[in-house]
Amino acid sequence: MTVLPDLGQHVGRMLAIARDHHHEFEEDCLTDPGLLVEHWGRGGDLRIAYVDALDHGIGQDPTTVIDDAGTSDLSGLFTPALPPKRFNRIQVKYREYEYTARRNFTLLHEIGHYLQQTDDELVDAMCRFPSTYKEKRFEEAACNRFASLALLPDDHIRSFLHAPTLHAADIRDIFEHGRPRGRREGRKVRVSRPVVVRRMADFISVGQTVSLIKNGKLEVRVHGDGTIDYDDALTDIERHVAINYKPKGPRREMLQRVRRKDGSTVRFTAAGSYGRDVYYFVVLRH
Repeated sequence: MTVLPDLGQHVGRMLAIARDHHHEFEEDCLTDPGLLVEHWGRGGDLRIAYVDALDHGIGQDPTTVIDDAGTSDLSGLFTPALPPKRFNRIQVKYREYEYTARRNFTLLHEIGHYLQQTDDELVDAMCRFPSTYKEKRFEEAACNRFASLALLPDDHIRSFLHAPTLHAADIRDIFEHGRPRGRREGRKVRVSRPVVVRRMADFISVGQTVSLIKNGKLEVRVHGDGTIDYDDALTDIERHVAINYKPKGPRREMLQRVRRKDGSTVRFTAAGSYGRDVYYFVVLRH
């Protein structure tokens, strides 16, 4: 029987290869992922370019991987260096006036494609799938996981956790740490709020949820079992936060306990995050 690759081990090897490729990888990811463009282009076999629009004509080449489905997180493509091509190439859609969070996640996602298609061990692992469809789904999941772990490694997240249980203010602080500190940094945002929230699935238990509310509507909700909701209706507690958010204490966090009709108790915390829109992080635990 063919043993299919384990996603965690597969991504662990991707991260190890990335760190071995150049020693600035972890530092770049935690400070300015845009530096990866310069560092990965030092005499290697990979060329990376920021473009105003993706060249979908390249997509006529069946070896090209196009990540441009109109999602908020991805807009890039990867073309491997199959003969007669000399270089592997990555295009990332990005303009100078845009925020960098989407650029950063896309860049690391595409580097994930590069690693999986140029390392013999990773290539062999993906070839075990019985169909191209399942292989591609695994490859995409590995790219997303690689990008998330590179931008938000476990140790980095734990440095913001101030209690045994996760609080909304912790999540808010993780995001805010990646925001610009002054006007000179412009729109440099290291990682987006939805990416931070999805990463929290690794730090909550079954029965717990972490939500991101944007302008009174659900942006994303993750569950302790790994399920993710998008554009869903707000729960009663999420709606309560959106209407009645009143932070208290030095961390400016809303903390409440609610008794349900069945007698069970639900605790939740909420923390605001502001920019062009109004956001709330909500952590719910039974």
